[in-house]
Amino acid sequence: MTTRHAILAGMLMLFACTALQAQRSINLSDHLLIKTSDAYLYGGPDPGYEGSPYMTDDFVTTTVYTGTLKLDPLPMRYNIFANVMEFRQSNETFLLEADPRITRIEMGDRIFVVEDFKLMGKKQPWFMELLEPGKLTLLAKNSVAFRKKVEINDLPAKYSRSADVYYCRIGDQDLVKVGNMKDLIGSLPDKQQEVTQFAKEQKLSAKDKDDLVKLARYYNSLFANN
Repeated sequence: MTTRHAILAGMLMLFACTALQAQRSINLSDHLLIKTSDAYLYGGPDPGYEGSPYMTDDFVTTTVYTGTLKLDPLPMRYNIFANVMEFRQSNETFLLEADPRITRIEMGDRIFVVEDFKLMGKKQPWFMELLEPGKLTLLAKNSVAFRKKVEINDLPAKYSRSADVYYCRIGDQDLVKVGNMKDLIGSLPDKQQEVTQFAKEQKLSAKDKDDLVKLARYYNSLFANN
């Protein structure tokens, strides 16, 4: 059984048992895991590689939601390079792959959701960081590059954190990559004049995560009482 089939089989088991589990604590380790493998995670680089494939090397107490179910918290970390969540149970490390049935992951002060992301011409589920929810949803795709060991120069294998790429969604529309601020505001179906003025007063830049969050939060606030 492939790793993906193992995960999907576990997910199907979870949903088949939902009615029976509704009144009980739901343990992630009973449903959504496979034992980790270095080769699966990142190709098994030589020991001594530089950098890190993780958002943070430390495991953080994390809660996973599937549908309306809230699963028991577990220590978890995000392997950005492999696009998998790792967590520990009984002195072993397990993987949680991105799957659309995972509706929310709360990892410390970060929130992740699963989105269909187009990569090399094909759509596949991907963990994306939710920066601002609402009528204008703002997300970030985290990225880590990997350089193999260079034998001729004796350079070790290395992971390097790349700049986040930001995406937005208006209502239920498809995700769109954020370009410049003018194009982002121009894509809004309404309130463009107010948002343009706000962005000008605040001197917001589409290259800055905090500025994008400010703009999305302001836009969404215009509909707070509607």
